[in-house]
Amino acid sequence: VLLDNALDQTFASLRESKAQHSRGVIIGSIGEARDAMLAAVPFPEDPEQPGESSPGWAAEHCRQLSRMLPGGLCVAGVYVMCQKMDWKDGWLNQVVSKFKSTRGGELVLVLHSDARTGEYKVKSMDGSSEGVPCTSRVAGVLGKAVLIAAEIELQVRVALPPKGNVLKGMLEAIQPSCEPVSYTHLTLPTKRIVEISVVAVSLKKR
Repeated sequence: VLLDNALDQTFASLRESKAQHSRGVIIGSIGEARDAMLAAVPFPEDPEQPGESSPGWAAEHCRQLSRMLPGGLCVAGVYVMCQKMDWKDGWLNQVVSKFKSTRGGELVLVLHSDARTGEYKVKSMDGSSEGVPCTSRVAGVLGKAVLIAAEIELQVRVALPPKGNVLKGMLEAIQPSCEPVSYTHLTLPTKRIVEISVVAVSLKKR
């Protein structure tokens, strides 16, 4: 597992601010050969538990964030910054278990950052055990990333009936709000091919 320099700097800044405990989401890239951790985002405060993030709240935050990220990026796992890590912690295993169930049973990476020494440990967890240790190192990852962007303009044709003035008016009203479909994909150096397909869609009047 590669830990990007920017991620390393984030935890260094937390240690400089004397933060002793922090938990949140790791944004990264899961690859066939190796995984990358690129950014750390603290969990927002649970409105039902001020000052805390319940397992259900944290797992839902992971799921929602996964839907907002551009192609090539994902929620790779969670992080815990503290001095002494308890890999059997009930909160941690509940978060991992709940989040894993939303992504087809795929294992979740968990990063521990020592709040005192800055040492990192990474494990692949399923929410029912201490997890499997992963080798990791800090490296420049984002600097080698390639950003692919595409914009596809859509043209909609609708056959109007002889007395289709009402439908025609509706189409003219929504036309200014129609924008090209855009797609963004961030990828690390790889042999993987990113394919963008345009498919014709038929609209039927109900």
